[in-house]
Amino acid sequence: MALAGHYLATGEVMGSEMDCDATFIVEGNVLTGTILTMGNKVEILDGVAEGDHFKCACKVPTPMGKMKIKLEGDVKGDDLEFTLRNPMGKATFVGKRV
Repeated sequence: MALAGHYLATGEVMGSEMDCDATFIVEGNVLTGTILTMGNKVEILDGVAEGDHFKCACKVPTPMGKMKIKLEGDVKGDDLEFTLRNPMGKATFVGKRV
């Protein structure tokens, strides 16, 4: 699948720039892998990849406990763009395959 690989992306979350280091593994339409952000490496959950489009979730540790975040986006060649949604809002991330 076009999505499989390692990506570095950046977005603005609550007024601060946030980096995201994602490794996507695709088998059929099942998306797994890991995301490293804010010093936390988390597993991808509930991942689905369909062509260039994907959806997944992960649980990120916070001072208030684990927060579930959802990601949905697309890959075009080596370019990645996705929207991150959490209980406090959403942010757009853009990145590249490395």
